[in-house]
Amino acid sequence: MANDLVSLNDIPGYAALVAELEKRLFESVKSWEDFEWRFLRGIGLAANTYSNMRSGLKQFFDSYLRMRFSPFRVTAEMIEAYYDFEMQRNSAQTASTRISQLRRFFTRFCADYPICKNPFVGMDSRLVQKFAQPRHVPTEKRFLRRSELEMLFEYPRRLGETEPWLYFMMVLTKFLFFTGLRVGQTIQLRFKDLERFNDSDGKWKWRCWFIPKGGRDFTFQKMPESCYREVVEMHRRRFKRDPLPDDIVWPAPSPRYYKSSKRKSPRLSGPEAAGLYQDLTKLVNESGLFDFKVKLHPHFFRHNLAMYLRTECKWDARDIQLILRHTSLDTTTVYYFHDHARDAEEFEF
Repeated sequence: MANDLVSLNDIPGYAALVAELEKRLFESVKSWEDFEWRFLRGIGLAANTYSNMRSGLKQFFDSYLRMRFSPFRVTAEMIEAYYDFEMQRNSAQTASTRISQLRRFFTRFCADYPICKNPFVGMDSRLVQKFAQPRHVPTEKRFLRRSELEMLFEYPRRLGETEPWLYFMMVLTKFLFFTGLRVGQTIQLRFKDLERFNDSDGKWKWRCWFIPKGGRDFTFQKMPESCYREVVEMHRRRFKRDPLPDDIVWPAPSPRYYKSSKRKSPRLSGPEAAGLYQDLTKLVNESGLFDFKVKLHPHFFRHNLAMYLRTECKWDARDIQLILRHTSLDTTTVYYFHDHARDAEEFEF
C-alpha cells in the first residue's frame, strides 16, 4: 500500500517500511473502541480531561477510520479541514482546543512510532497562526510579584483578629501558594498527612502527602515549616486544643456550617473555598491594597507559584513542570506562564 502522503519517500525503502508498520498496527483496528484501546490506554490524564480529549479524537479519527485512514496518513491539510468543520459548529476556543488535543496525540504517537511523520512538525506559519487559541485579554492582573504577594499575605492577617475568616484565608492562601496543590487535594488533608522528614541534604523539613490529579497512589510535596506552624495555630484558635492525627486540616471556616442539615461533612468544600475567595477579592479590590484589580480564586495561587519560580527564582521550565506535576511541558508553558504568548511553540528555552 503506497504512502504518497509521507514526504520522506526519497529515502530508500522508507515507504515500504511505513506501509508494513501501518498494516501490522492497524489490521486489527476495526472500530473507534479498538483504536482507543490500542493507542490511548495509559495516556495519564485525569478522568475529565481524558473524556474531553477522547471526544475530540473520536470525532476526528472515527471518520477517517471508516475510510481506512490511519495516523500515518494524516496531513496538515486534513487537520485544517477538521478545524474549519469545528469552527462552523463550535466556538473558536473549542476548535483550537480540538487541534491541541490532536497535537498532544501525535506527539505521543510519534514518540512511540518515530517512523510516523508528525503533521504538526514543520507546519507552515499560516496554519500555526490559524490554530492558535484566541487570546483572552484579562481585566485583572493574572499573577503577583514577590512584594505584592507579601502585601496580600499581610492584609488578611491584620484584619484577622476581628474577622476570623480572614485569618483562615491568610493561612489557606499561603498554603496553596507555597505547596502549589490544587484546592481539591488541599481540602482532603488531615494532620497525619503533614510529616516532618530528614531531607537528602541532612536538614529536617516538612512535607504533605496527597493523591495527585489522575493518580491513585500518595505522593508528597515539600512545604515551608511556617505553613505547618500556621495551620496548627489556626486549629488551636478554632478548637482550643492541639490537632490530632485524624483531624481535618481545613474545616469549614464558620461553626454555622455544622448546624446545616444539608451539610454532610465539616470539611471545607471546593465551592465554599471559591466563594470565600470571591469575598476576599471584593474586599481587596475595594480596599485599594493594589493599584490594579485582582480576581482571586483557589487555582490562582498555583498559577502564581509557576510565575514566581520563573520570574523571581529563575527556575527552568522543566523544573516548574515537575513541581506542578504536569504530564506535558506545554501545559506549564502555555497555561501557567502568563507573561508569554499562548502558543507553546514560540517559547524558547
